[in-house]
Amino acid sequence: MDKKVTAVKILRVLIPFSLCYFLALLARNIPAVFAMSLHKGLHLSPSSVGFSSSMYLLFFAFFQMPAGVLLDYFQPRRVQVWCFLIGALSLAIYGSSYHTFGLSIGRALLGIGSVAALSGGLKAIYYWFDKRSLPLLNSILQSIGGIGALMATFPTNELMKLITWRGVCAVYSSLFVAVVLILVFVVPKGDENEEETVQEGRVDKPPFQFKELFNYGIIIRNKKFWEIIIPGAVCFGTFSAVQSLWIGPWLEGGLGFSKEKMSWFLFGIALFMILGMLSGHLFIVVGRKLKKSMRITQLFLLSIFTLFLFLGSIEPFSTNIVVWLGFGYFAQAIYMIFPQFSDMFSHEIFGRVASFAAVVIFGLSFFIQIIMGYIVDLWKAEDIGIYPEAAFQAALWFSVILCVLSIAWGYIKQRKIHEA
Repeated sequence: MDKKVTAVKILRVLIPFSLCYFLALLARNIPAVFAMSLHKGLHLSPSSVGFSSSMYLLFFAFFQMPAGVLLDYFQPRRVQVWCFLIGALSLAIYGSSYHTFGLSIGRALLGIGSVAALSGGLKAIYYWFDKRSLPLLNSILQSIGGIGALMATFPTNELMKLITWRGVCAVYSSLFVAVVLILVFVVPKGDENEEETVQEGRVDKPPFQFKELFNYGIIIRNKKFWEIIIPGAVCFGTFSAVQSLWIGPWLEGGLGFSKEKMSWFLFGIALFMILGMLSGHLFIVVGRKLKKSMRITQLFLLSIFTLFLFLGSIEPFSTNIVVWLGFGYFAQAIYMIFPQFSDMFSHEIFGRVASFAAVVIFGLSFFIQIIMGYIVDLWKAEDIGIYPEAAFQAALWFSVILCVLSIAWGYIKQRKIHEA
């Protein structure tokens, strides 16, 4: 198969899978804008909002492992179609719910529906394009996805004024269906080029077996995988928990921001998140110029991210937009794990590698998000949805401590490797 980058393949492969990641991040991040409406409209406590929202992270993480195997066996197009149909249903359920149980079911199904949004896109790029173009195309995929997070901020807040948060869910559900149609009628079938396995002298894959859904031993037993993933997973798990939910209540409920000002802050964070994704290759180049390994460069960038998170939890820095822009920008250093993994694992199992990395990242996000909700709940509400500043500060400091410990562990492991 010719893997040269062409305009046709960009339009038929890269753009559709980028739209998948765009919608997945859009839907994932809307609770940050919805949070106060859920508090006041449905009279939900922070722990209830945190629990229902975190169901996305739990189910997203749990279904990553089977999704990775399905991607390796059945190709991203087929897997993504079924996932996005579930995603459309999830938003319909979420937008029609009046209690924690219904919201939780909606978010859980959204986690399943979004499970292959990133790993499926990465797998499709690996399948259709040559290896030299992968870093640039991966950055484009991630950046278009980041625009989805951007649209989940101020634009979603403005749309919510017109049609309420329930109407927003209905609109986004219909967008999921539209992307399913694009996947079905625009994206080429990956298996139409299976004969390349014979031409290249490779053996065809064995028939799919159910036990393969959890065949991740080669990844789990790799010590280097864990040394790379843990600092990034803890920091990005923290970023995901804060950016997708808790930053909204912190700015609006803790610091007294208006909804408009809060949504503009979220917009800025998402914008710099995109810039951080686009800077991934720049981070690697600068690290090489300074003669630093990719892992040391990543740990340094995550240290800067943690500093901005800490500053965002204390006044007067917490009201400074520059602090939160840095928070969004440097969190994207997590994506430096994928070039490191591509040198460690073969192309045939990369779908599983990307998926298992997401299991670790979003599994941690689930626990961090829900624990932060319980920490906030330790304080008594001053009004519906309004909690003391100290409550949110305590939750943010908890996440800062986790990041510091994981980065310190990463530096210690890297130093031992260097000394050896």
